[in-house]
Amino acid sequence: GNHGPDGPDPVPATSEAAQRASWEKLHRTINGTVNRLSPRTIKPLIHGLFRDANLLRGRGVLCRSLLAASLASPDYAPSYAALMAVVNTKLPEVGELLLSR
Repeated sequence: GNHGPDGPDPVPATSEAAQRASWEKLHRTINGTVNRLSPRTIKPLIHGLFRDANLLRGRGVLCRSLLAASLASPDYAPSYAALMAVVNTKLPEVGELLLSR
């Protein structure tokens, strides 16, 4: 089989490229949503996030993005908290990760 510098390569490069593209899209979706979050936009953005992003797969990205945004824009912290509260009701493991970070 194919052996890269890190040992055997279990997936073909095309599959790896597709995975990377899908991961980058997930990243953009989550970060873009967090960046546009406000009391006015929260409802449609939450619906879009659940529709467009696999939040279980992107839970680390979501937590990192929310923590960074809260530090950068403390005035929006209530919106970030509201987003997390909704996510936590549907996916408690994401809420647990945010707490541990």
